[in-house]
Amino acid sequence: MSNWVFIGFWIAAFLDGATTHAAIKRGRREANPVVRFMLDKLPGSSESEYFFVKVLAFGLFAIGSPPVWAWGVIIVLQVLLAFNNYRVYRK
Repeated sequence: MSNWVFIGFWIAAFLDGATTHAAIKRGRREANPVVRFMLDKLPGSSESEYFFVKVLAFGLFAIGSPPVWAWGVIIVLQVLLAFNNYRVYRK
């Protein structure tokens, strides 16, 4: 796998986590039911935990050593999520 794909993956994960964190700070709610469940189960969920859980979830994907095309799909999905989070944040 190319280093650029791996770097792109982490940049996209960071953008998704950062935009989610910003939206939640403004009173929005996590839309992903799996992440929402994880956050609801964490004791004393703080705003910083939202960012951590988002990045951790995508990091677990990386451990699975998926094929290169799957990395591309995930990167595109993360960027689309970041754009959507930003749109929600701006409302």
